[in-house]
Amino acid sequence: MTRTGTCSGAAHDVSEFTEAVVGFIGKLVDDTIPRITIKMFSNQKPWVDRTIREALKSCTAAYNAGIISANMDEYKSAAYGVRKAVREAKRRYGKKLETQFQQSGSRFLWQGLRTITDYRSPPSGLMSADESGERAEYILRSLRGYI
Repeated sequence: MTRTGTCSGAAHDVSEFTEAVVGFIGKLVDDTIPRITIKMFSNQKPWVDRTIREALKSCTAAYNAGIISANMDEYKSAAYGVRKAVREAKRRYGKKLETQFQQSGSRFLWQGLRTITDYRSPPSGLMSADESGERAEYILRSLRGYI
């Protein structure tokens, strides 16, 4: 910054420095936090978890094996296991919602109500590239006296 208060390339240096720092932080996050891919389906109930999916897979395998061998006893026990897993998952999910309701914060109460009713907030209006560029220029103009 010169004596008159104008910037000589400082904005360019700051943006380069910011890019470098953000890139370094992103690399550290990528190196330290493992990424896990979770499949979510739009019609999936909130209480469906890994145990139910595993029980369904074993039930399907038992059904296919029972069709080939003409012995459906294994399928019957696997189908009972699916029903048992669903009951247990619903019970766990109900307990989770109940604890959210009983906690002292109203935030958890509303979060539970949103979960039960499957409420999704309307999509926010995204800024176009022109609007974001104009906003960035406005902010830079207002900060010129301080940089």
